Amino acid sequence: MKNTILLSIFCLFIFNARVGLAQTAYNPVIASLAQKWAAAESAKDTAAMSKLFARQATFYGKKLKRPECMRLKANIYRKYADYNVTIAGPVLLTDKGEGMVQSSFLKQVIYGGKTKKFEAYLTWQGKGDNWQIIEESDKTTDSNLVKMQDIKEHTVKGDFNGDGKQETATLVLPQIDGEAMECEGGCDSRITFSDHAIPDIVITNCIGGTPVNHGDLNDNNTYEIGINPWWFMGCWRPYLVYTLINGKWDYAVKPFSTYCDQWEQGYAPIVKDKNKKGYAIITYTEQPESPDEFKVKHKSVLVKR
Repeated sequence: MKNTILLSIFCLFIFNARVGLAQTAYNPVIASLAQKWAAAESAKDTAAMSKLFARQATFYGKKLKRPECMRLKANIYRKYADYNVTIAGPVLLTDKGEGMVQSSFLKQVIYGGKTKKFEAYLTWQGKGDNWQIIEESDKTTDSNLVKMQDIKEHTVKGDFNGDGKQETATLVLPQIDGEAMECEGGCDSRITFSDHAIPDIVITNCIGGTPVNHGDLNDNNTYEIGINPWWFMGCWRPYLVYTLINGKWDYAVKPFSTYCDQWEQGYAPIVKDKNKKGYAIITYTEQPESPDEFKVKHKSVLVKR
């Protein structure tokens, strides 16, 4: 009798597990198509990619027709000779209802001599063996686009030149073409100051961000200013800290790497080292040999003055 009850419980567990699998909408056809998408990316094959896309799709936040999506992909393929995409890990499928399934995965991209990882997704629509992409994006791009919708500029106040007066520092963004992930005239932002005697800070490869007043880190009676420059894709960004020396901006400390998790956990990127005069403690993220382990570290560094 006891064995019969145990067997019944086991069978009920298996039944529930199978129901759970159905609810996650696992579909080997879509999982295979996601791999074909990655292969087409790496091969820079817009013809093969075009067959996977619907007539219209939401491409990184923009609703575009299929030829326009392919044009933007072709631009990226031409720009980076070493462009390569692989799916690093499992493809997770979620039933979105109304004949739509979202495939989510960790996308590893090589471009311009760099290797980056993104939490990417493709949304498919169809049935049986016939599915097409109706959306392509990643979480980082989505987050940046949301920020950019409402924020055109960012300001912070502080005495950045040591004259005893408060200045306003304003981040001015470039003209951004979100569809092509490019900027008109280059993707350089500028931090300008209400005191026009203070020179602008030019930040290359920056489409947004929030200037931060870090106070006087190097005891030279001026406040240092920092920024985490946003980009179209990816979480790996260098944190930049500037100091004004003899009327010119310079890095207060060498730029250091940061990652999404570091910011989500609320770490301050740089603070004055109270135990060591002229030094500051930076918080940075290091990627070890294992690509899935990101380590947040702290280090005391000399601040330029």
